[in-house]
Amino acid sequence: MNCPPATTYIHTSMSFPVRVLLLDILFLIQACAGGSSSFVEINFSVEPESAMILPDSSALLHCALEGRAAKLATIKWKKDGDILSSNTATTTLYPNGSLAVSASSRVYRTEPGLLVEGVYQCLAIIPSVGNILSKKATVDVLSPLLPSDVEQTHKVYFGENMLFPCIDEDSGVLRNMQKDIELNFTWYHDGDVVKFDRSKTNLLQTGSLELVNLVGGDSGVYHCEVTHAKTNTQIWRGARNVLEVDEDPVESVYSRSPVFVLKPAVVTRSRIGTDVIFECGANGWPKPNITWLKEGVTMDLTHSKPAAVVYFLNFVCIRSDEEVVS
Repeated sequence: MNCPPATTYIHTSMSFPVRVLLLDILFLIQACAGGSSSFVEINFSVEPESAMILPDSSALLHCALEGRAAKLATIKWKKDGDILSSNTATTTLYPNGSLAVSASSRVYRTEPGLLVEGVYQCLAIIPSVGNILSKKATVDVLSPLLPSDVEQTHKVYFGENMLFPCIDEDSGVLRNMQKDIELNFTWYHDGDVVKFDRSKTNLLQTGSLELVNLVGGDSGVYHCEVTHAKTNTQIWRGARNVLEVDEDPVESVYSRSPVFVLKPAVVTRSRIGTDVIFECGANGWPKPNITWLKEGVTMDLTHSKPAAVVYFLNFVCIRSDEEVVS
């Protein structure tokens, strides 16, 4: 018995009419076995994800199909719109369809420290039926950033707190790479490694250093260093923070206007689907309260998690004296 020719059916979701991506197109292949025919649905089960890598390292991009007709498909990869015909000096295709991408010297700079190696897509070719193209995945190469030459002096009273950021506007790219690369944050006080103790010193998720109940002995110079957890490669050396602690307790001051020790960046960029953490701290007497505003409206953080997920929103941190700052 001769099988009828394969027929292609294209299905698009009506709830997302503008997303005419081949990712959302389902191919129904008419198959024939033993004189009977059946339909097999084909789509992606795994698609490549964007990644950041260090020089002399690599990222593994995955691609897989699901369905009974998956065996009919041939997996190829596209880089910057062009099909990779074979393995190259920076790319290796594995039998299971995955692609290894190594750091390349042929890159272009988009922002300090971040280099774009290429934009990749997985292409599944089904004979006599058609092709399915995955979503795009960007591979970035992070080169070590130049050490910060900034030095800042902070004056506080005995018993107050301090918050030093490790990642600033010059190294903001590190915020986006924390999802892809495991980083180690090390803080130094006058050249000695800071030992963390929750009652005195805390390392926050962002890499910032929190100092609690300051005393005279806490005065000195603080700076952070960021290294890649696996290779121990130093990626960033932060600003020098000179801390001067007044021996007089803050309670001895009749009144001290609130002073910010850390404010959120004016503009924060992040990938869709990742969390953004804004940090804010202030000293003063009486001790100030911190309030967060989103689009001018006070946020109720009673039942919120510490990190707020934001998309193109305006957050403002204000002190108890109601002076608005961005």
